[in-house]
Amino acid sequence: MLEEPGVVIEAYANEVNFNGGINGQCVEFVNYLWSPTDPAGDFTRICTEMPPLQPVVYFALRVFDPTLQCATIGARIPTIGLFTSPPTATFELTGDRLFVDDGTSDYLLSASLDLALASGVIGADDVIGLAHGGPGMASAVAVIESFGLDNAATAHMPPEYAALELLLQEKRVGLLASGLSEAERAEADRNRAALPPELAAVYGEMEQFFIDAANRFKEAGVTAVVATADWTDFRRLIRAAELVDWAPQWVANDTQPASVVLLEIPSRQAENLVLVSNRRAAGDEIPELDRGCLTLRNTAIAAEPFSHRLHTDAWTLIMATCDYLDVAFSAMTRVQGEVNADTFVEALMATDYEPGFGGQITFGSGDFSGAERFRVLQADPACVLNAWGCMRSTTDWTTHTQPSLASAGTG
Repeated sequence: MLEEPGVVIEAYANEVNFNGGINGQCVEFVNYLWSPTDPAGDFTRICTEMPPLQPVVYFALRVFDPTLQCATIGARIPTIGLFTSPPTATFELTGDRLFVDDGTSDYLLSASLDLALASGVIGADDVIGLAHGGPGMASAVAVIESFGLDNAATAHMPPEYAALELLLQEKRVGLLASGLSEAERAEADRNRAALPPELAAVYGEMEQFFIDAANRFKEAGVTAVVATADWTDFRRLIRAAELVDWAPQWVANDTQPASVVLLEIPSRQAENLVLVSNRRAAGDEIPELDRGCLTLRNTAIAAEPFSHRLHTDAWTLIMATCDYLDVAFSAMTRVQGEVNADTFVEALMATDYEPGFGGQITFGSGDFSGAERFRVLQADPACVLNAWGCMRSTTDWTTHTQPSLASAGTG
């Protein structure tokens, strides 16, 4: 389970204000929430209410297209995306107004291949399959080929499969499920039969698409799969692989966080998954900055105490949020004069920050991706920290060079 990050953001802002604010000015935090029951209506409301306020910075847990269009592009509000990895082409639209923690999908793909090869997870003789999502498949293929690897098969994920309605019900209808008991399969079939015919047909098409893709990869001799696809589609491909009795090496990156990819997938597939990541992992020492973040969360506002164990998904999200609060508020303190969107961006571009757990966050001219250091994490499905298990580090940190996006312009 995760905690809504607005809780710790409000605590952080209150603590800053208690200690004098930024250059003597208080910081106002406005929290906008959306619900999966009416995302379109909620995004319309957010797009109506937020831009007139002219915020200095917009924090977003994943950046969704409606607010990207109205706030980041339309109103030119500086946006920090947490757990965000857009296509490179997105920065041609956002210019210097979008900053992400993870990096572009191509950057993360490159980092995953770089570290997987260096650590021996894959070798030069491996046959690579690409699970691709979003635009720019040619650039993703070029990334693979730049490492001298054989990209034998690709599967482009249809964008309509990303619909939230499909994700919310796929477990109930047993989409690509394996190992179900007779009773569980019967229940899933009943649930699917009760759907509107057009929705049931979509699930049938999805199931066939992923099974066909897994078979195609298997027949092409693919031994390792890398991805620019979102976690939803990556997980579906893993489940399909089990159904066709194929167990390749899965090389995920922070576009496909383990906390959701590994939920309810067959154990032999989970054991074949590594994650090349810039995030914290089970077994890391807890730095003082992290302890301070948790203390602040528990003491600065009237909320239920944070009761999750260290290194759980909920803990990781709070720590990542604190990292970027440190980055954002540090940038504000560097502004000489009025803090506004333009002066904030100028200061944010000078970021070079080490959170303390081993990672590094930098922003600069043409560099809108915060993550600079990565390591290889191995799935441990037997770990009891989360329902899916946990990830443990198998390598030291490695700096991966971020290609410049300066040619994207400034909006």
